[in-house]
Amino acid sequence: MINMNYTEYQKMLETACNTILNGGIILYPTDTVFGLGCNGLNEKAVKKIEKIKKVEEKKPISAVFGHIDIIKQYCKVSKEQEEILNIYLPGPYTFILPLKKQLPLSTNNTLGVRIPNDKFCIDLGKTLKLPIASTSANINKEPTQFQLNEINKEIIEQVDYIIKGECKEKEASTIVNLINNISIIRQGTGIFEIR
Repeated sequence: MINMNYTEYQKMLETACNTILNGGIILYPTDTVFGLGCNGLNEKAVKKIEKIKKVEEKKPISAVFGHIDIIKQYCKVSKEQEEILNIYLPGPYTFILPLKKQLPLSTNNTLGVRIPNDKFCIDLGKTLKLPIASTSANINKEPTQFQLNEINKEIIEQVDYIIKGECKEKEASTIVNLINNISIIRQGTGIFEIR
């Protein structure tokens, strides 16, 4: 996050929240990559992200949350799964969990959940208390971007609000499937130990 005073930060957070609640798309830095975010409960907004990314077929989109208790409102979380979430979140991980009910983000009743190690992302999630669709800010099959000035201009022109800042890790999150047999789907910046 760029340096700003408390009032500027609160205004930025409020604008981002209002943009999301009104069906808009934000472009923002997470701890890992720059992301496109929207209200994960709003099917039109999710479709807009898919259009921006030029996704040809429906793919699942992960969600950012502000707290594990909010994740538990939308996902079925066992005691063992919750222990893992408490160990690794906030952090550069995406954990796949079963959904309580289908969401516009999902294709198969599961959801990739994140609590990035980033103050803005956590504050956004805690304020909105809903799944914030979060996917890398790149056009399908193009490289993932870690700096705002590298993001495709087509994307910049289609979003409703841009949050400036930096990604600490500059590498994608590690994706871990917590359903049935725990497995690493994608090795990213986070080191996950299967017990």
